[in-house]
Amino acid sequence: MTVRLGMAYSEVDVDRVQELAYDVDVVFEQKMDGTRVLSVIKDSGVEFYQRGGKPLAHAAAKLHTDALAKHLQRLLGDTPGEFVLDGELLIRTGELFLFDVPYVRIGGVEMLRPTEPYGMRRMFLDRTIAAELDADGPVKIVPSARTRRQKLAMFEEVRAAGAEGVMAKALSAPYEPGARVKHSVKIKFVKTADVVVTAVDRPDAKHGSFTFGVVAPPGVPLDQTMILDPLNQVPLVDLGKCSAIGKPNAQVGDVIEVAYLYRDDSGGLVQPRMMRIREDKPAAECTIDQFPTYSRELVQLPDPF
Repeated sequence: MTVRLGMAYSEVDVDRVQELAYDVDVVFEQKMDGTRVLSVIKDSGVEFYQRGGKPLAHAAAKLHTDALAKHLQRLLGDTPGEFVLDGELLIRTGELFLFDVPYVRIGGVEMLRPTEPYGMRRMFLDRTIAAELDADGPVKIVPSARTRRQKLAMFEEVRAAGAEGVMAKALSAPYEPGARVKHSVKIKFVKTADVVVTAVDRPDAKHGSFTFGVVAPPGVPLDQTMILDPLNQVPLVDLGKCSAIGKPNAQVGDVIEVAYLYRDDSGGLVQPRMMRIREDKPAAECTIDQFPTYSRELVQLPDPF
């Protein structure tokens, strides 16, 4: 058996957190924002695949694969067999965070198959895989929260850290390669901000975007920012673009509210979408301090007991 397709997860609203926290069949994990990678470890070497089953092609991600392969190969050594590990590769740090192990064969014996429940797969990850990893190495395992108290603590710590969200996974569920499942879900923290439109590109009804920014903090050179008003010379920090398809006809200088996941390392907003035009808010109040600092670090949870 080979597993080369990753399982996809549905998204649910944040208001389901309490329900999922009380479900004894559900564990929480921090959602790590990176490049999804399936690592296939064989005695002949380590191969890396994208979630869709194609060899990993992300140029920045591939810069880390040689170092990761050296650590992953130790899991199998020269023994004939195959491990398939699912995880997220953080491009900035080169760390690979593992959260599932859908398949393991050692010699001629299949130790784990995708049909095994997640609880069993996670136990193998926590006990067998974790024992073989270097504590200071680039391959790590995403911690899980199992009790109601642990889950709610993780939820609050992740939200406070400005991270993307948490995963809620059913311990009884199988791994379904290539499928988008509902038994294991993503809970994302969607944020909103008021921004100023700096450019409008609407060539036709089926295409278009708004470029937007916010008022820069004092001391930012004008040549590194955009200009809100040539008369007033108010500098703006560029935050990216959002789709204009099906949205109101905002104009340059208008204030719009956008929803987004977080502000990334480059300073742009991730997955922004326009919500409405804010005629009640002046552009001068659209400042950069609206945005929390995003953290890709693992949260440090308090003692759950």
